[in-house]
Amino acid sequence: MEKLNIEETRSIQVLVFLSILMISFIIILSIDNSIWLDEATTILESNRNLAEIISFLKKDGLGPPLYYFLLSLWMRVFGISEFAVKSLSIIFYMLSLFAVYLSGKSIYDKKTGLLCLFLYMVSPLSIVHALNVRMYSLLGLVGIMSTLFFLKLFLLKIDSRKDFLLYICVNVFGTFTHYWFMFVILSQIVCYILLFSGSLFKKFIAATVISLMPFFLLGLPILFSQMDNGSTFWLEKPNIIVALKDTILNFFGGGIQPSGNSIALIVYATFLFLIIFQFEGIRVKFQKFFVLKKYITEDRNISFLIFLFVSLLVPLIISQVKPLYFIGRYTIIALFPFVMFVGSLISRFGNKFLILFCCYTMIVGLTTKVAIMEYSTKRFSDKLTTEYLVKHAGDNDILIFTSLSRAPIDYYLRLLKPSKPFIKISFPSEILSHLGWRDVDKMLNQKDILHKEATTILTRILNEHITNRNKIWLFYGSDTNISDILKNKLDLHFFISEEKDLQGSFYNKILLYKKVD
Repeated sequence: MEKLNIEETRSIQVLVFLSILMISFIIILSIDNSIWLDEATTILESNRNLAEIISFLKKDGLGPPLYYFLLSLWMRVFGISEFAVKSLSIIFYMLSLFAVYLSGKSIYDKKTGLLCLFLYMVSPLSIVHALNVRMYSLLGLVGIMSTLFFLKLFLLKIDSRKDFLLYICVNVFGTFTHYWFMFVILSQIVCYILLFSGSLFKKFIAATVISLMPFFLLGLPILFSQMDNGSTFWLEKPNIIVALKDTILNFFGGGIQPSGNSIALIVYATFLFLIIFQFEGIRVKFQKFFVLKKYITEDRNISFLIFLFVSLLVPLIISQVKPLYFIGRYTIIALFPFVMFVGSLISRFGNKFLILFCCYTMIVGLTTKVAIMEYSTKRFSDKLTTEYLVKHAGDNDILIFTSLSRAPIDYYLRLLKPSKPFIKISFPSEILSHLGWRDVDKMLNQKDILHKEATTILTRILNEHITNRNKIWLFYGSDTNISDILKNKLDLHFFISEEKDLQGSFYNKILLYKKVD
């Protein structure tokens, strides 16, 4: 029996090695994908000193500053190229894989650790954030590490001062990475009360209090400043059942589009097949219910179910009053407990050869899908738009950004460093203080202010900037009920010489104006 386990482990080791090569291929294919709005905002906000980052975050976002600090230091060393800014998240992703393996090996065995590593590695959710210049890959990592140390200390009862200190440090980092990390700590509190209550009570209380103290001293002022800045007004109250279903589907490809849901359902049907069917030669029968029940009700498995559902249900309940639930971003904290629970079941009950076959099918299918997407023709992106501007716009041409179109173009202009100067104007100008969000209803309630601002912009252009050779490039197509206030004034004094079929963040065309002779 031991020999069979060694053979199974070696087979999965080969699978993981080949999968790492395939995932590396996916990352190489995807590394030059155009930076999108939230990434550009993150890069621009991080390209400041630490005091400026905190000041800007209070107005523009809803999140603690740790990732922005790390990215700021990273960019000072490696620059702001697409590869440079994305590589930090890739490193967090790779560290997450190692942390998942350590968790599986510590809580279960080496084979289970490798299988859970594979499942986390091929999850579209973790791959997306590995290539996303945002804090979510780091959030996933600190969530994994915190849970690992919690279980080592209070499930396995390993008396280690090093693990105790690391648990506190990881928790402190987590609270300054994203506010949703609090749900990780909350899930651990619930787990301790339900499963480990009375065991090492003083140690648990001390670890929790010390972990949270720095945030309450330093992080709360930032949170209070962000609570009313409007950055989450667009989030809607979720239906708890629907959101929970979509979140679980999103772990392996679904939750957003019907095609993705179909893929996720196939993956989960495969997981279920591996768990509930038992093979004896050519005979197939159902796994015995009492055997499954006995295994699932072990403390280690119940722990991961508690982590999964508490970290999702609590924010869903809070979102009935104050919406804060975003599938595919914040929900990465629940991917790890899901992978650990499902991976342990597959490792315990799945047929070795079917496990390997299904895993290889998953990795080949994922790689094929990404390759097809990457090699399909890409007609539109902020990167392509900026490259077109650099090539075709003239000296001192005027770029007018409406809605949230500015941040990605600003990033690529900094990256490409055109030799010719451009005059950049944002409408409404208020968006310059929060590049990542806007409140359309609030702006529409202040139309008088917008009309005055549009008149000021027009006067400035006519008196200071425009000549017969200069052109005006109006980024247009989103929030037209607001941008039309400025467009209508431009139409009175200039004519549209061309309509450029360029699309990107919050614009679907660029209107090219020239002065009327």
